Amino acid sequence: MQINSTALLSKTSTTQVTEREQNNGRVSGDHFEGVLKIAIDPKQHEREQIRITERLKERHAMLDAARADPQEAAKLAYGYAHNALGFELLDLSDRPNIRYSATGELVTPKTQAYFAKISQAMQIKSSHLYSSGIAKGTSHTEILEKIFDFHDALPERFKDMLGW
Repeated sequence: MQINSTALLSKTSTTQVTEREQNNGRVSGDHFEGVLKIAIDPKQHEREQIRITERLKERHAMLDAARADPQEAAKLAYGYAHNALGFELLDLSDRPNIRYSATGELVTPKTQAYFAKISQAMQIKSSHLYSSGIAKGTSHTEILEKIFDFHDALPERFKDMLGW
């Protein structure tokens, strides 16, 4: 594979750091790191789009099931409010280096602390959304949708660590 270094270098600038910060740290093709990742793995963007599409399909399927059956809605809402979304999705193929699968970022005490902090805050907020919704008489389906919206609004870095 040949990489066109002129095209890579023409896409870089210091002003694009601000753009990356606005994208919550997500890599795009508009700065050097993004262009390099795309050049190394051009299918990465396509896989990301497939992952997002699959997640949306799953969300819609769960909401459809919740709308069709109030008992299922109650079960799903309670489960998503009181159970963890999951654990870090890790890549163990380069032992002793352990990385987050979606990003390749090394797992360190600092990244583990970040994950634990966000995970704990997410659990508290999800539980609060559930209990406050129940107290207001909100349907379980609406509560489930609010919890899904909250989960979708979590920091991209955290969702990447989950493989979300």
